[in-house]
Amino acid sequence: MNIHQLRAVREVVRQGFQVSKAAGALGRAQPGVSRQIIEIEDELGVTIFQRSRNRIQDLTPAGRELLPVLERILRDFENLHTISAEFRSQDSGGFVIATTHTHAHYSLPHVIENFSRRFPKVKLALRQGNPVQCLESVERGTADIGISTRLTTSLENLVSIPAYRIVWDMVANAGHPIFKDGPITIKKILKYPLITHDSSFTGRQVIREAFSRVNEKPFVVLDGADADISKAYAARGLGIAVLAKVAFDPKRDMRLRLLKVENLLSPSILYISFRRDIYLRTFLLEFISMYAPHLSADLIKRAISDRIDMVALERNAPALT
Repeated sequence: MNIHQLRAVREVVRQGFQVSKAAGALGRAQPGVSRQIIEIEDELGVTIFQRSRNRIQDLTPAGRELLPVLERILRDFENLHTISAEFRSQDSGGFVIATTHTHAHYSLPHVIENFSRRFPKVKLALRQGNPVQCLESVERGTADIGISTRLTTSLENLVSIPAYRIVWDMVANAGHPIFKDGPITIKKILKYPLITHDSSFTGRQVIREAFSRVNEKPFVVLDGADADISKAYAARGLGIAVLAKVAFDPKRDMRLRLLKVENLLSPSILYISFRRDIYLRTFLLEFISMYAPHLSADLIKRAISDRIDMVALERNAPALT
């Protein structure tokens, strides 16, 4: 049994049981990947994949039991290289951040700029997606850390540390009639169309909760928009847009005004997530501390060991500004 065989099995699973795609991702020929899978099945004496007409369809029951062990072996193998790289050179390497559009555009640029000045030999890569996609990328190992809200608690291999409290607000065209209608309430907002995120973002949950308090449903004129698209359509008068307050800049967004309804909308928690079994290099710990200075390297290590009160961290998380 060798590492190449283990990687072949893992990649076939990752690529939806399509051997050709797995071969492409691994940079190998398809027959070679198929042969490696057969070799490891022969050595273990069990069938890992269900097949129909020589096409892989799914994992067998044995395969489902073996996969977590296989992934753990590969993770430990990769950690060997990571640890050795750490001691060879603490200021070179790279990592991948999975995050949403809002944070890639608004909360991360200045941190990445400062980090790159401090660690010019470290390569960073951003992978954008919704919160679920970000966490799944971290769990699969295609991203090293995730910066997003969390809509699921089912990813047991991840450590998610509360970093910030996201304050939600609404914006509308500066000439929108809602600004002439006295104090702004949820019932007054109901008179107008809304522009919102899709259901995979916590912003949508926040809106649903706010309107459920008055037993009403808003009219959503545009669904699934990111912060920039939401602001663009709100500026054209299409509707009132819901967005994280960090995405609003009065100097840049001069055609828009805040409704200042953060007291009507529950905040969300922004988490920094990573695999429990990953070795966090010094520069990665430094990046996290630069992004969230209140999260020290020692605190992060204690979180990995389950020696920290996550509820207290959530309760005391500072607002993201």
